[in-house]
Amino acid sequence: MVDETANQSPEVQTLYRFIEGMDPLNRALILLYLDGSDYHEISEVLGITETNVATKISRIKQSMKNEARPNARA
Repeated sequence: MVDETANQSPEVQTLYRFIEGMDPLNRALILLYLDGSDYHEISEVLGITETNVATKISRIKQSMKNEARPNARA
């Protein structure tokens, strides 16, 4: 099996690892978000409110920042 991330930048590889570690709902949410879907579309696909979508995206972004912070100091 070929590792598709091998030719990606370290930042993209880190993003893929972060997404792989998510639970299925958050993974679907962030992939839809990264694909350009708006909050309304994401809420309809996942069956959650737009407010919940916004909250989850905000928390995911904060988690990513917190996870990346120690790497930036190394």
